[in-house]
Amino acid sequence: MTRPFRFLLAFLMVQLLCAAGAWAGPSYWKVTTSNPASDSWRNGLTIHFGLDEAQCKKKYGESWPQQCAAPALGESGALETGVEMVPKTEGEWRWQSSTSLRFIPKKRLAPGTSYQVKLAGLSLSPRIVLSNTVLGYTTQPQAVSASRETVWVDPSAKGMHAVSLPLQFIWPVNPEDIERRFRAQANDPASGLAFGQPRFVWNEACDSVVVNLPVASLPRDNATATATLSGMTSFFWKNGLRTVQTQGSRDMRASFKVTGQSSIMDVKRVNLTGDYDEALNHRYVVEITTSLHVKPEDLFKHLEAIELPKRDAEAAGKDFDWTKLTRIATADLQNGRKLELKLLSASDPSDKIRFAVKAEEGRCVCFHFNAGLAATSGHKLASDRNYILKAPQLGHQAAFLQPGNILTLSGEKKLDLYARGVDAIEWKARRIRAPFFALMAWQKGFSSTDEDTEAGITSMSDTLAGTIPVKAEKPGQASFPVLDLAPVLQNHDNGARGLMEIEIAGMKNGETQASQSRLVLVSDLGLRVKKTASGAFVVFVQNQATGEPVKDCAVSLLSRNGTAAAQAKTGTDGKAELPASGLAGEKEPVAVTAEAAGDLAWLSLKEPSRRLDMSAFDVQGRHCVEDGLIASVFSQRGIYMPGETLRFGAMVRRFDWEPLPKGLPLEAVLTSPSGSTVLRRTFEAGSDGLAEL
Repeated sequence: MTRPFRFLLAFLMVQLLCAAGAWAGPSYWKVTTSNPASDSWRNGLTIHFGLDEAQCKKKYGESWPQQCAAPALGESGALETGVEMVPKTEGEWRWQSSTSLRFIPKKRLAPGTSYQVKLAGLSLSPRIVLSNTVLGYTTQPQAVSASRETVWVDPSAKGMHAVSLPLQFIWPVNPEDIERRFRAQANDPASGLAFGQPRFVWNEACDSVVVNLPVASLPRDNATATATLSGMTSFFWKNGLRTVQTQGSRDMRASFKVTGQSSIMDVKRVNLTGDYDEALNHRYVVEITTSLHVKPEDLFKHLEAIELPKRDAEAAGKDFDWTKLTRIATADLQNGRKLELKLLSASDPSDKIRFAVKAEEGRCVCFHFNAGLAATSGHKLASDRNYILKAPQLGHQAAFLQPGNILTLSGEKKLDLYARGVDAIEWKARRIRAPFFALMAWQKGFSSTDEDTEAGITSMSDTLAGTIPVKAEKPGQASFPVLDLAPVLQNHDNGARGLMEIEIAGMKNGETQASQSRLVLVSDLGLRVKKTASGAFVVFVQNQATGEPVKDCAVSLLSRNGTAAAQAKTGTDGKAELPASGLAGEKEPVAVTAEAAGDLAWLSLKEPSRRLDMSAFDVQGRHCVEDGLIASVFSQRGIYMPGETLRFGAMVRRFDWEPLPKGLPLEAVLTSPSGSTVLRRTFEAGSDGLAEL
């Protein structure tokens, strides 16, 4: 076939294809509006276009997908000027997608209004045939929905109880008009329930409000009340759609219940958990939560802790689970053993009080509250209460006693351990070899306490092991064995220095019951690393024993593949800078090491616990009693260099949220980790309770 002939044939095929496109029939599309019952007044309305499959199949049969295929109706974000609304409404139409067109009104649409949307002027392909070019859209009338109320019980003696009732409107409203038409009152005037002047908290758009109803007088018994908004009907949500009530009263009514004086004092929760005493022995602690503040001494007088019999007479000699009973007989309580209670909370009135209780492991304990227990407000517990709980298992424990991951060479090189419920502790000390420092930065950090797999850690280390016998103690009693690492370190090559993983396992009758592992750095070198804006790492090295900077210390930046990406020596100020720009892939920095006079230190750059989190910080404080102060203190950051200025923030408020007295003297006390007082400073908080130190 000659070249001119092939060219002519290709030209004819293109012409035929173009002709086929021109001869394609109409493409049928359905047009619908969004549902007014789910639309928000903020978002206007949306027109949806969808391929009319039924009409396309009827017209074209099996080839309908190809015949009805059409280009995009519109470009997302493009302005559309071919739509007309009647009544005329200012705003703009924009394509949300190729098949949806949204109207954003300049002002909101009108409630209860019918609109016509005319699409005849749309700039669509001539092939597009719409099912309808005139659409109707009727907005819903104004209506209100009352959400579930919240009854706020003030536990203090002031008894400033309140009810919060959220109201949601379909359209923005005039707040003054709504506040004038709102009423709330008890259903039974003789109940004694009365409300104070309501307070309204509006959102910015004025389509939502929370009505706070102060309870001026509690009813004698539980009573119901009704909130009414006159002249406005209600709506409710169902399957994501608003349904406006069109029959019955034209007033919104919302009923709610208010707890009465006879039952407002109650025991809300009782929890029995394991805890530790001052000697770190295991003990059981019961935490009692009441609806109102009570004095601990009053609670102590009205509370009995009774250890129930292990076996019930009707249980055929088997251990009986008393927690499955819904009620307990007085005779069963009399057959139990009374347990000693010891107050752990402060002596001030509170709604959460803790007692230590000498219960037996696995036994069921009934906490019996006698009627008449009085709150500081004078309200009393109407009837006896019984809570049956099972004392949890004591379990076994083997752990490191103190926090931290550094043993100084100048120290004793001993690790204090904690053991409970075990007869021996087996330990392993694995010294990580230098070629694997980079790999360790990826596998484990100082914050890890889990046990690593044998294959992972043993291939990188030299291991020594041993056993420490643990003296048998009473159930729950603690032991404090000591792991002396001095002989271990002397038996290692290269002397006592470097990074080690210490693993301990609590044994009972030859079986492992508990285990824990920790990375320990045996070194007198302290490392701090900061990253500059240029990407370089600035390393500070100081002597852990003296606090002095370490001069001529060899500092290395380890890459992901274990090689040194940068090296430097510290100056007289203990500082060295390691350039790190452009390091990626196998050269990515993962750890920093420092060596001086036979000593070695290591710091991972990948461990989150060693990085300062600028987006979160710990807040600690002290919560005082009613009419006292609640204070929280936070610091600018978690670690400071010698010579830097420490900055703290404080938030102080009264328990009842009333303004602080003007000129109230406060004192800030700074203590060291050893407990000694470093600084005392008096200060005053602002009217908002904020202070900076």
